[in-house]
Amino acid sequence: VDFHVADTTRMACGMGHWDREKVVGTLREIGYDGALTVEFVAPIDRTPANPFPNALETEFVDISPEQLEFIEDHGSSTLSEAFYSWLVEETAKTLLPLVK
Repeated sequence: VDFHVADTTRMACGMGHWDREKVVGTLREIGYDGALTVEFVAPIDRTPANPFPNALETEFVDISPEQLEFIEDHGSSTLSEAFYSWLVEETAKTLLPLVK
């Protein structure tokens, strides 16, 4: 059993509007001691106004030009490892103090 966690903006936990203190507190009250499974799906923003300029991968590894074309033709892209790692770190900074 695990409890699925996703913030309202689909970004890292703490970047949205859900009351994580209340949710984790409620889980603690009912005696839940299982895992929190975190999900974030960062939106792809190719505009100059993108607040996360390092979000999109620019040095592709292990992806063919055809695969990249397919991904982009379907309105998506790939996230950079640095950006993904930052999202994981932000989530950890937000949730770990609540579950200790």
